[in-house]
Amino acid sequence: MRPNVPSKQSAAERVAQRLSSLLVIVAAVSSAVSFLFWDAFHRDVPASVGNMRGTALSVLIFAVPTLIVAMRTAARGSLRGQIVWLGALAYVAYNAVMFCFAASYNCFFLLYTTLLALSFWSLLILLRAFDLATVSRCCVHVPARAVAIYLLVCLLLFAGLWLSAILPSMVDNSVPSALTDAGMKQNPVWVLDFAFTFPLMSVGALWLWRKQAWGYVVSGMMTIMLTIETAGIGVDQYFGHLHDPAAPLSAVPVMGVFTLAGLIFSVLFLRGVRDSQQALS
Repeated sequence: MRPNVPSKQSAAERVAQRLSSLLVIVAAVSSAVSFLFWDAFHRDVPASVGNMRGTALSVLIFAVPTLIVAMRTAARGSLRGQIVWLGALAYVAYNAVMFCFAASYNCFFLLYTTLLALSFWSLLILLRAFDLATVSRCCVHVPARAVAIYLLVCLLLFAGLWLSAILPSMVDNSVPSALTDAGMKQNPVWVLDFAFTFPLMSVGALWLWRKQAWGYVVSGMMTIMLTIETAGIGVDQYFGHLHDPAAPLSAVPVMGVFTLAGLIFSVLFLRGVRDSQQALS
């Protein structure tokens, strides 16, 4: 009997495809103009200007091509493509928040809010497109516990790094030097990570350890997102140093190690995902 393999996209995935197609255009335009016309960031300190340029370049060279390839692959019915697409959307949404809140107001404001809106709603709608029964059937070969441990180790390392700056300043109600040096009143990275990224990593790892369907989706998303993000941090720290030689480069090799680890676990995760034909054969 010939297996009945669905070839049509769900309504949710079709909507996500349309929104993400618009997102690719907005992401390419906003990142290109931010990188090239960086005088728009003149209200920010030099290191932050470099960080914004580096982030813009990372969106352009990492996220946009990943989105295009993942969307095309997902359109052919690939679960791997859906998961990579989801991770790329999470990366763009994360960094859209950075453009909106880490930089001072500038002429690209509406581009950044559009980037945030399209990435956020694309991500939410794409989540609805996952068939959990298919996910469970196609992900049985994913090294679930190895990936779960990887996510928890990343969580502990990044949380420990952020807390080393946050906790001492909480004791004496002072402003962390990381904020004053960057000319910021608040750090959106800390807000995003403690409110969203770390909870998603911990819940995803827990669900993945138990081999639950949502664990594969969330953990796959976070593994892909972390891989792109750590590569992007390395790039933005390098450009921060270019604009302000006093800004340290020590984070660049560290992020290189994180990116390499992320690539290894991304490959391990995706190799364990079988598309529908393979899962049913």
